[in-house]
Amino acid sequence: AILQMAPLGNYDCTEDQNARYLVDELKLIFLGQYFAESFARRAATYHVELPSANNYVRFNAEGTFIGEIDTFDMLWPQSLAVAADERTVLFQTFLASPLIKKSAGYDEQKFSGALQIGHNGTVIGQAVDAFAHHVLLDSLRTCVLVDLQGEFLHTFFIVILFDPQAHSDWDSKTGFWDKGKPEIDVFEAEHKCNALCRSLGLVSSDKRPAVKQPTGTQTRNRMAVENLVNLERKKGGAGSSKMTSIMVESGSSEESV
Repeated sequence: AILQMAPLGNYDCTEDQNARYLVDELKLIFLGQYFAESFARRAATYHVELPSANNYVRFNAEGTFIGEIDTFDMLWPQSLAVAADERTVLFQTFLASPLIKKSAGYDEQKFSGALQIGHNGTVIGQAVDAFAHHVLLDSLRTCVLVDLQGEFLHTFFIVILFDPQAHSDWDSKTGFWDKGKPEIDVFEAEHKCNALCRSLGLVSSDKRPAVKQPTGTQTRNRMAVENLVNLERKKGGAGSSKMTSIMVESGSSEESV
C-alpha cells in the first residue's frame, strides 16, 4: 500500500507537510510496535494467553518505509486532474506498507477514536482496550495510543493494527493530532478495566495510584520511547488532513481513507 496526505475540505497539504506528517506516521507505527512487544512480554510474565494468534497483537510495521519518487514524470500535474485528491500520486514522498489482502479474509475493525475511548464488547476488542491501558502504564502515564484500528482475521484470531494516533506528555509531539496531557487524563478517567486488564495486573484507572519512582530500567525505557519521537524536524503549521492509501492488487487500484 502506498500512502500520502491528501487535501481535506479547504485545507491543502504542501510537499513539506506531507513529508513531515508521513515521518510522524512512520515513527508512530514503530512506537506502537514497541508497545505491542512490551504488551506481549507483560502477558508472558503474568502467564496470560492473549486472544490472538501466537499470543501477540502487532502493528503493520515490518516492511514499512518512507520513499521518494525520483522522477517528476510520474506525478500528474494538478491541472490535469478534476480535483487534487483524484490524482494517484500527489507528492514525491510516500509511505509504503505491506498490503493486507482482504481476499485472505481480513475484516477491518475500529476499536477506538482519536478522541473516543474504546469500550469494546468482543474478545479481540477487549484485548485492544487492555493494550491501550498497557501503553498508558508502560509509558509511565506520558502517552496513550488512540484511533486504534486494524485488520482482523477471524479464522486464526490475527489482528494487525495500523494508522494509529497518540496523545503524549513529551517535549516533542507525535504529530498534529497530538492533544497532549489533557487527553491522557481523559483516557485515564474514562477507561473501564475489563477482565484482561485485571489478569495482566493493569491497575484500574479510577483508583489513580501515585506513580512510583521509576527504576533505572524504567527510566531507560522511557528515554527510549521519547527518543523515537524527539527527532528534530522543521517547524510548520498543522491542519486537518486525511491519509490516502493507494492499494494495488492484481493490477487494480483502490483508494481508501
